[in-house]
Amino acid sequence: MRTPHGRQVTLVAAGSFALILAALLRLYVYPHSALHPREPYPATVHLSAAGATYFDWATLRLRVGEPVYRTAILQADPFAGDGDTAVWTELTTTNDRSGARIDYQERKVGFDRRTGVSRSCCEEYVGARRGVRQAGLAFRWPIDARPVAYPFFDPVTLRETRMRYTGEQTVRGLRVHRYEQDTAPVRMEDVADPLPGRILGLPGSAVRVARFAETSRVYWVEPRSGLPIRVEEHIRQTLRTADDQERLVVLDATFRTAEQDVELFAAVAGDFAAWARAVETTAPAVLAGLGAVMLAASALPGRRRRSAAAQDEQEVPGDDLPEAGDPDHGAGPARVVAGQGVDDVDR
Repeated sequence: MRTPHGRQVTLVAAGSFALILAALLRLYVYPHSALHPREPYPATVHLSAAGATYFDWATLRLRVGEPVYRTAILQADPFAGDGDTAVWTELTTTNDRSGARIDYQERKVGFDRRTGVSRSCCEEYVGARRGVRQAGLAFRWPIDARPVAYPFFDPVTLRETRMRYTGEQTVRGLRVHRYEQDTAPVRMEDVADPLPGRILGLPGSAVRVARFAETSRVYWVEPRSGLPIRVEEHIRQTLRTADDQERLVVLDATFRTAEQDVELFAAVAGDFAAWARAVETTAPAVLAGLGAVMLAASALPGRRRRSAAAQDEQEVPGDDLPEAGDPDHGAGPARVVAGQGVDDVDR
């Protein structure tokens, strides 16, 4: 039989364990396990732009009002990264409706698995440029992203520009943060080969030009997971002559994430958010409540159980019981008749 003291010890131990476990889940397990994966998932993003304008470098002709498609594939470097850092390579291809390549870009960068901020490591590069410092966010937002501006690296202009927080919206049933970024025209490169003047509306058979680019982006990010759910990206690239005059638009397109990808990203982000709520909030709250109840119960006074013999002793005091061998045991009270004494009655 468990004694009242043993019951109190058990409740105190169980309640203390529940409170400690609740604190560990919230303050240690969640912060150390809520990380971006080392292997990217989803690993492929499809975007498309309707009614785009682009310059066909193969035929030296300008295409207007054509659909353009962009595919970005993420790959993890299996020989780089660690528990705190992921290293991904992004391969981005832009094609026309026939599948012919319009543009291709490749970059590699390591980033912090919790904050999403890039790290200088692992032989990062953008295109042919080695050692490019890709400052700011790379592929993901921070875990538990806040409604504030974040530095973001633009792989088109190769500049760090702020991603402004512009509000909260709902995408596929998820509460998401909306961020926007705009970059001014930036000189990207000098075109290697001169172009015929007629293409640029200029006289001459060979004109040197430089390529400039400007971008504007909108990201819809699920804040718990830091995963972008939807992206809208407007890219405008032009050719300028030495006098800094814009002569030809070589790309003008607004790319948007394919809806099937939006659905997949929302499902992945929703699963992460549900896990995060369970580990950081729900489970600690339940454990803390149970622990508090058990500790409170341990402080209540125990109920003393009395034996049956003790109860009988209280109901029939031992001094009132006749002893064995008493000659008067079992005798009833003497009868007294009016007008007679006791001795007369006995006679």
